[in-house]
Amino acid sequence: SGSTSEKSRTLALILKDAPIDNAKNIWVTVSQIKVHMASPDSFIVVSNTEQKFDLLYLKNNPTAIAQATLEAGHYNQIRMPVVSGKIVFVENGKDVEYPLDVPSDEIKIPVQFEIKAGGTTQIILDFDAENSIHVTKKGKSDSYSLRPVIHVEGIQ
Repeated sequence: SGSTSEKSRTLALILKDAPIDNAKNIWVTVSQIKVHMASPDSFIVVSNTEQKFDLLYLKNNPTAIAQATLEAGHYNQIRMPVVSGKIVFVENGKDVEYPLDVPSDEIKIPVQFEIKAGGTTQIILDFDAENSIHVTKKGKSDSYSLRPVIHVEGIQ
């Protein structure tokens, strides 16, 4: 067994978005970010800070959302518990907000990646808002739900 510095390296997560056209903002607040290490089978919290993202802002502004030192090894999932969400439209010149329901209360991203000794593993996640936002017609008002579609754009 070597020292901790020989076994652990850095993970950097970056989030961006390809947005839907008619919304002004899509706000999602997550309470933490955690990754799943395949062996031993465990989740490791990489950020315990509540973070609020405007998914439409991410289109042109990829944002680092977590950086942590992890044990070298194979990882196979990222999870982000969702605290709240809302979608904002401009209607008659005014911002109108609608709640954004997240049925699972968690964003789950199946992604296979390795943390290797001696460097940084960077993962770029593309949050596909256009395919993640679902509208349910309810009489005169609509309801919005978020079923996250996230593509892994790159692992370096």
